[in-house]
Parts: sequence; structure tokens; C-alpha cells
Amino acid sequence: MEADELENNQAELQDERHRHLRRVLKAAVGDEVRAGIVDGPMGRARVLAIDKNRSRIAFAAASLPDTPPPVHLILALPRPVMLRRILAQAAALGVTRISLVRSRRVEKSFFHAAMVRDEEFRPSLKKGLEQAVATRLPEISLYRRFRPFVEDELPALLS
Repeated sequence: MEADELENNQAELQDERHRHLRRVLKAAVGDEVRAGIVDGPMGRARVLAIDKNRSRIAFAAASLPDTPPPVHLILALPRPVMLRRILAQAAALGVTRISLVRSRRVEKSFFHAAMVRDEEFRPSLKKGLEQAVATRLPEISLYRRFRPFVEDELPALLS
């Protein structure tokens, strides 16, 4: 969950997380589940109330996430549909940084797609974090030109 969702260490869920609690985990009042804050601590969430439309949970932090190894993924920008899948899998694998680069075969229109905005990256990345039971979001950078990326950015990344 996001840090701004918590108020006095409690949060109300009305989205897919609520549905997951009800349908998959079949949670009842008093049950505890693993939970975490994006870019923050892992812990446990106790179900305070649950009904057809919403769940109320109390979060208790247990530990800060381990520092992930520095894994940097460099990709030619894929089609937006594939980008969602790739981002989720990269986050699940613990990638710490993702560079999306335009190369000759990448259509210019891909950089204008709605998916290529920070607010659109987050849901896919959070799905991957959920699968990995992790909280650290990868840092994403966009490079619209290949040659400047290779000449200016890449040498710094390799050193």
C-alpha cells in the first residue's frame, strides 16, 4: 500500500486488494496477512472489518526491506501492452533501475502512449512487488535518443 493511504496505521481498502482479501485469502476479522508500504517497511496487517465493499486493516511495521543488489535493466521501449508485463516482472525479480531507450526500430508513437508516464508505471510495478513480497520500486528513466544514451549515460553506468 502507499504511505498516504495510512491514517493512524490504519487503511481502508476498496480495490483489488479488498477483493484479494475476501476471495483469495478468505480473510475474516482478526486475521493477519503480510503487507508492506511502497518504498518502506514490510509488516503485518490485521483485518479490523470486512464486508462486501471494503476492508479496514491495521498495519504494523516489522522490518525495513533489504537493500537490493544493483540490477539495471536497459530496454528498447517495447509496445505499451508488453511494457506493462515487463515492468511487473522486472519489479518481481528485484530490478532496481530500468532504462527505456528509443532505438531505430522503436516507433516514435510509443513515447507518446499513456503508458509512458510515471503514474501509469506504478500499478504494473506494484503488481510485481506484490508477487515478490517486496516494497522497493525500481527507478525508471526514459531516453528518447539512443546515441546520446550510449555515449553519455552508459559509460557512467558501467563504472
